[in-house]
Amino acid sequence: MEQKSKTMGEDRKNSKQLMDELELISAPLVAFVKDNFHPHSRIEITSDSVKVVEDVIGIPIN
Repeated sequence: MEQKSKTMGEDRKNSKQLMDELELISAPLVAFVKDNFHPHSRIEITSDSVKVVEDVIGIPIN
């Protein structure tokens, strides 16, 4: 049986739902980093780990 392709409107709705869900579940992590680390820290999330990392030094190269 052939699968029906999504319309552009359906893709946007799904994208909006995903963004809303991501915002909701990430809020506690953002608060955790703000409360426990400095502004140069960030969270890296992969399928098998969660890390808090920071940049020590960085210079943009053009």
